[in-house]
Amino acid sequence: MMTLPQTARQCLRKYANFSGRATRAEFWWWYLAMSLVLMGLAIIDGIINMAFLALSIGIIIPLSLLVGVAIVLPFLTVTSRRLHDIGRSGWWQVAWYAIDIVASLVFLVAWVFVFILLLGGATNGSNEGFLLEGRIGARKKFHPETGVQDKLLPLSKPMMTIQESVQVCLRKYADFSGRATRAEFWWWLLATTLVSFAISAIDTAISTLLRTLSEFAFSPFSTIFGLAILLPNLAVTARRLHDIGKSGWWQLVWFVIAGAGWILFVIGIIITIVRLVSGDSFSGVENGDFFANTDFADFVPALVTFLIAMLVSLAVFVWYLIWLVRQGDYGANRYGPDPRAIE
Repeated sequence: MMTLPQTARQCLRKYANFSGRATRAEFWWWYLAMSLVLMGLAIIDGIINMAFLALSIGIIIPLSLLVGVAIVLPFLTVTSRRLHDIGRSGWWQVAWYAIDIVASLVFLVAWVFVFILLLGGATNGSNEGFLLEGRIGARKKFHPETGVQDKLLPLSKPMMTIQESVQVCLRKYADFSGRATRAEFWWWLLATTLVSFAISAIDTAISTLLRTLSEFAFSPFSTIFGLAILLPNLAVTARRLHDIGKSGWWQLVWFVIAGAGWILFVIGIIITIVRLVSGDSFSGVENGDFFANTDFADFVPALVTFLIAMLVSLAVFVWYLIWLVRQGDYGANRYGPDPRAIE
């Protein structure tokens, strides 16, 4: 049976060769090799994601894009040769891609529909027992059954809508000064997340078409969008922290702590690889038994450091969440006037 190194050399030598046949070993060893490479790049991408705290919007480094594009053609060719080996045409790949693209487009249309619904304006009149006297002013408890209004509630601006939040965050694209309400921050996060889902659907269709094996391998639109919203994400987070009396520099603390956890994981991966390579773990590869002599203890450094990185990331996320859902300071603070107060 063909070994992993032989497969890599064979597929690279037949980089653009669609003719001939390929054994199962050739196809699946190549698939495994490229998956491992892309997994390694995904770890690097994850570290950068944590470092920039892109608010769940994928930030993918150019290296992943380059590798993804580079392996498109050899993957198409080895798949064609594998199909030839079972008596099928290589054009069967086109049918698979077409089905995946249609499914991705359906997913995209569904998300656009949901996004449009969420952008709808509020209903007129009373809603859930409250009556708004205009868009700005006093809010009174309203009893629909009797038409009686009582209990004057605190005077403040109405909650910002999703449209207003997007407009403000784009207008304050790189403005780290001032304060931001919870509505401004979380509406912006929801809007960018929904858009990122739609863009990810497009990227999935492209990745499927190009058969890049992994969502990390080819995602140009998500990368562009993620980079475009990075600065306003940081800016609105800083203003949200200002609203609770905290410095925007706390974001840097989160980046450093979370990044340190994932760097520790990379160190654990390196230690595991060194232990595997220096031992007898791969001695059975010639016989097709890749992990014949693998000791579970060899994987302990990677598993332990991964667990630590996950716990650290979870702790940072909970810390982040508690602060950013907190009600802002009433009245002016050292970062500016109360954004909820009516001028």
